[in-house]
Amino acid sequence: MGDTAFAFLTAGEIHFGRGVAGEAVARALGFGARVLVVHGANVTRAEWLLDGLREAQRSSTAAIFMSLVVPGWGQLYADVPFWGTVAFATQMYFLGSILMESRRVERQSVRRDREAIGSTFRAARDEYVTEHRERARDFVWWSAAGFLIVALDAYVSVELAGFDDDDPPTPDLDREWTRSGGSGDGFALRLNFDF
Repeated sequence: MGDTAFAFLTAGEIHFGRGVAGEAVARALGFGARVLVVHGANVTRAEWLLDGLREAQRSSTAAIFMSLVVPGWGQLYADVPFWGTVAFATQMYFLGSILMESRRVERQSVRRDREAIGSTFRAARDEYVTEHRERARDFVWWSAAGFLIVALDAYVSVELAGFDDDDPPTPDLDREWTRSGGSGDGFALRLNFDF
């Protein structure tokens, strides 16, 4: 029995220390679009890295097209399931209303055609046909506007996925500003808000 040949490649870089984990997603994506994460027996230890990689690899263009195909799918892709459900339910309401009004137009058209030409009943049925046709057209416009809003929301949800995760840097307003003996001019600003 012969020995099986194999090769073992070790890490080209090993990073260790405070603040290094924050750079892990960007470094991992630097290797290419497909990243293999070996996490050991407990996947929760690397969940933060996997979430970061998923967020970084999301495409806003894909979210738009997904929302146009199935309303709310782009929101699910952007990991906003509540708004995906709202978008789907809203579009289903509009599409159902379009179908319902179209059926009413058909029914009223049949009833109108049964009446004698010039009768008041025919005129009343004709008004019903016109009213339901206009309602169906209104729901088509509402549905189209809804599709555009849902697609735009999916785009924004992907682009601003990590917007509120980290606290933005803020100046330290309580810091004492003193001159450090160096040459040159400068200024100091101190703000106190007492309530």
